[in-house]
Amino acid sequence: MLEWTGERFLPWHEDAALAVEHLHRYVYASRLAQGKCVLDIGSGEGYGSALLAAPAASVIGVDLDAAAVAHARRKYGNANLDFLMASALELPFPRRFDLAVCFEVLEHLENQTDLVAEIRRVLTPEGLLIVSTPDKRSYAAATGFDNPFHVHELYLEEFEELLRDQFPQVRMLGQELRYGSRIRLMDTNKASDSTEFQVRRHPEGFVVDDKRTDRPLYYVALGAGNQVSVPLPPNSLLTDADNAIGGRSKRIELELAERVEEADHYRWDIDWQREQLATLEATLRARNEALDWQREQLATLEATLRARNEALDWQREQIRSRESHVRELERKYDTSQRDLATARKEISRKAERIRALEQQSNDLSWELTAIKATRGWRLLTKLREICALFLGSRQQ
Repeated sequence: MLEWTGERFLPWHEDAALAVEHLHRYVYASRLAQGKCVLDIGSGEGYGSALLAAPAASVIGVDLDAAAVAHARRKYGNANLDFLMASALELPFPRRFDLAVCFEVLEHLENQTDLVAEIRRVLTPEGLLIVSTPDKRSYAAATGFDNPFHVHELYLEEFEELLRDQFPQVRMLGQELRYGSRIRLMDTNKASDSTEFQVRRHPEGFVVDDKRTDRPLYYVALGAGNQVSVPLPPNSLLTDADNAIGGRSKRIELELAERVEEADHYRWDIDWQREQLATLEATLRARNEALDWQREQLATLEATLRARNEALDWQREQIRSRESHVRELERKYDTSQRDLATARKEISRKAERIRALEQQSNDLSWELTAIKATRGWRLLTKLREICALFLGSRQQ
């Protein structure tokens, strides 16, 4: 689907006034297209070319936008209707068209003279051009509106002069959207001096319907006496000369559009904030889950820490007990060391005494040996042996 840019009319757009303006031009042109070969320059979305194709022998719509051409082909293309991407200044056709339609294209080009000449080139000698462009005086100068899509807008005199350079016969028409009241004949068998169409909104957008099905809000009747014919005035249309109703309606529509746009902006902002809130909630849930996990880990660590503290307290108690035992051992060690030192002193003293006794024993041993080596000792020993032998004999 094509994007609404604010310049190209799209049938599904909500602006009814814009639809009436654009569709009325094509409906008016369709009355000139009966059985003709038609060229629609600046065909856009394609709705206008489709309206022209209903009475025409064939219609070709040209547009410079490839997306618009592709869309129009998909939606409207048929046996007598085709669309082509081409520049309005270089139309790829010979002189063949009976009718050229060029609505709201001129103001988008700077070289308007070449455009009109190019259109004249592809028309047959009896060919007809129907073209529209906004009046610079009422469209821009009087309102101060600057359309960024328009390159060169024309005053009425400039527009007519531009056309007369290529077309000797020119009839100028005006189009305006007015609000008013209409009185019309209800007898459908009577001829009317105007051709009327209706625009209806369908799910796919605005469509033109030439079958009258609307009913008036009021009835107006004429009556006459016997033998007197009832005069039948033509259909009557009373419009708001200052377009105050339309202007107010347009202002209300613009204000409503602004409010809708503002509401859409707020809605988008709310949707965006909801998305952000959903993201934050998801993040918060994830963080809460992570926090719960961390709390569980912290509880586990605290339990582990308590167990380790208890083990540490037990180990400290064991250390204190061992320190006390070590101090007792150290005390006993000191005592034993003192006793050992005392014992070593005693041993040293006794060893000294032993050495003295050993020396004394040695000395006595040498003295005894010396004594035993003497003659007297040997005699004494012999005497003892004799005495022992003698005493033994007597005891027996």
